[in-house]
Amino acid sequence: MLEAPPPTRERADGTPLTDRQLRRGLRLDIFAVALGNVWAAVAVGAPFTMFWQALGASGVTIGLASMVQQLAVVAQLPGALLTERFRSRKWFWIIATLPHRVLWLVPALLVWWIPNDPERIIAWTLIIVSVSAVMAHVGAPAGAAWIFDLVPTENAARFWGRRHALATLTFLISTWAAGYLLDRATGGGWPRGLLAGFAVVFFFATLFGIADVLVHGAVPEIRVASAPHRRSLWDEVVAPWRNRDFRWMTLAFGAWGFAAGMAGPFALVYLREEFQITYQHIFATQIVAGVGSVVAGMQAGYIIDRLGARAYGMVLLGLLPVLSVSWFFLSHETLAFLLPWVGAFSLPQPVVLICLANLAAGALGASLALCQVRLLSALTPREGRPVAIALHWTVIALLGATGPIIGGLIKDLLVERPLPFTLPSGVPVSYFHLLVALFMALTWCVCIPLYAQLSIRKGDLPVGEALPRLWLANPLRAVRHVYSLHALTAAVTATRRADAIRHIATQRATIATADLAARLDDPSFEVREEAAYALGQLGTREAFEALIQKLNSPHCDLQPQIARALRYARHPDATRQLVTLLTRADRTTVCEAARSLGYHRDNAEAAEALRQLAAATADDAIFAAAADGLARLRDQRALPIVLDRWMTTSNPTLRGALRLNIADMLGERGEFYRLWDRERAQPGSEADRLLDALRERGASQEKIRELGRAWENRQMALAGTLLCEAASSLPNDEAISEVLRRLRHPSRQLEPADVFLGMYLLGCPRARGLRLF
Repeated sequence: MLEAPPPTRERADGTPLTDRQLRRGLRLDIFAVALGNVWAAVAVGAPFTMFWQALGASGVTIGLASMVQQLAVVAQLPGALLTERFRSRKWFWIIATLPHRVLWLVPALLVWWIPNDPERIIAWTLIIVSVSAVMAHVGAPAGAAWIFDLVPTENAARFWGRRHALATLTFLISTWAAGYLLDRATGGGWPRGLLAGFAVVFFFATLFGIADVLVHGAVPEIRVASAPHRRSLWDEVVAPWRNRDFRWMTLAFGAWGFAAGMAGPFALVYLREEFQITYQHIFATQIVAGVGSVVAGMQAGYIIDRLGARAYGMVLLGLLPVLSVSWFFLSHETLAFLLPWVGAFSLPQPVVLICLANLAAGALGASLALCQVRLLSALTPREGRPVAIALHWTVIALLGATGPIIGGLIKDLLVERPLPFTLPSGVPVSYFHLLVALFMALTWCVCIPLYAQLSIRKGDLPVGEALPRLWLANPLRAVRHVYSLHALTAAVTATRRADAIRHIATQRATIATADLAARLDDPSFEVREEAAYALGQLGTREAFEALIQKLNSPHCDLQPQIARALRYARHPDATRQLVTLLTRADRTTVCEAARSLGYHRDNAEAAEALRQLAAATADDAIFAAAADGLARLRDQRALPIVLDRWMTTSNPTLRGALRLNIADMLGERGEFYRLWDRERAQPGSEADRLLDALRERGASQEKIRELGRAWENRQMALAGTLLCEAASSLPNDEAISEVLRRLRHPSRQLEPADVFLGMYLLGCPRARGLRLF
């Protein structure tokens, strides 16, 4: 029987906590949070906002409802101080959170008790929401510290990403279900109409919220050594604020909360009032945002681990306001669609446009939230963590709570005094457009400068270096990126991992450099080989350092693959390493190293090494590789060596390759290959142009006509002689003249490609315009 793995931690009661029990506890936490998001989809999501609209609440009231929930965050400070003096963080959270969830049954009951008195429903719901929010935040620091301590540091970002993705999936399904029920209630047939739909939605959401708390009771709590409380309450509260990075992070996210809070609560209200969008369509915009959030949850943890939360958060803050521009392009049009297996259907243009924007906004916003969680867990010490977490959220709440109320005041003011402007789409400029503009300005001008004050911590990248490693410019490829990045570290087959590595290389996903470097030691040779090629294609400094380190390993079996991968290296040691590989007995490695040296332009060391290799080798394959490298370097000092082998070799493949190398040395790289390919496909097309070029240079008209007839009749020996005679009357470079002399060598049986090479060197304007020596 296999023994259980040794315990790595202790529970709060001192009993051992094995790795298996820890993994089970983390899975239970994710499941419980998914249940809790059914409640959150109603209590803090679109249904709750639309509940106020259905009751006829004013803009100030809607803003006040959002404001009181944010102000309740202040309760986290006394809750955190109590947590530090409570024996169990888990049970403190359960005791505080369970009544908070039960209270949400009250709004459902109010609809049945006083359905015809919306003002009393509004007043009592505000009171219940306020009390419930205070109780929730009293226990929030204990719950956050409990889970922060439970999650292993090495997997923290990935765990939070997976947790967020699965929870968001539940959130968006619940949002759709709520929209469906509310539209059914609006359509009639329900006692008390639409309000009855809200009562049902609140009731079932509360049951799921209670289930979240009960399931969390099975999640273990690890033992945390508590120091004696020698500091005063004031010192405990102020201590986290003395941390510079904690201070700037909190202010930055507080400014973000204020900016987003001004516009956020009124987005769905604006859609409903201006465009009369159905509840299902309104909630669909939130569901699409949830889909983007799920995708982000799958990849954001990986990105944060590789780039750092600071750099990634900065990029996200810069991009998110751009998506808000979509609100200025809405219209009252209806768009028609025809899809296979679905048929014809139509959707309001605002629903389509906002869904597209929300898909990206949901992904970016969720990623920003994960950056915040990652920074918070990194910047709060284990001792006093509940207080630090409470201070963070309290400051954010105090800064952000005024956003909704200011947004509500602007709404009510501009509803009474509408702006006398109209957008190009025909929609009047409204209060919401002003709120969106303020959100964009505050994010760019306040949030980003505050966030930029964060120090670059160990493992983080500067923003300028991190930005090229992202693929935010093409979100449609995000799913495939997620699949490929996941395959690098997940338990998959070697074939699937190799396919994923090829995709990463093709898309230049440089964020995966560290994981690809680790795969150079993979048990599968296919994976090792693809990892080497991928690192070469990524082209980062870290990639080439990993390749060179592997190359110098005594157990390296990837010399040819690494030699090929080093073609595009700009690492200072790359040339030296490739030159060293030229002395290897392995023919494949030598060939790959020789070809790769050709990519190291303006490098005298590479050219000298290749000339020596070409002069010394009798191996046709090695000589071909050396000549290819020399041609890429345009090293004409090697031309005599190449010409001698071109004249003497009986290998037709080598002869063709050397012909191409000569053209590339003396002309423009790749041009001869293109022209000869076209000539073979359409005989006479390029030869006639080259003959015309010779006429323009002043060659004898009679010689050119004879040369044309000899070329057309495939009399290559005569064509070579005529070409040399025509060239004798023209000013030519010494190197080109030497090539033409070789064409008249008596032992040489000319091929059409040989004569075409001579015509190309004499007649191609690009070749004649180059300075060869």
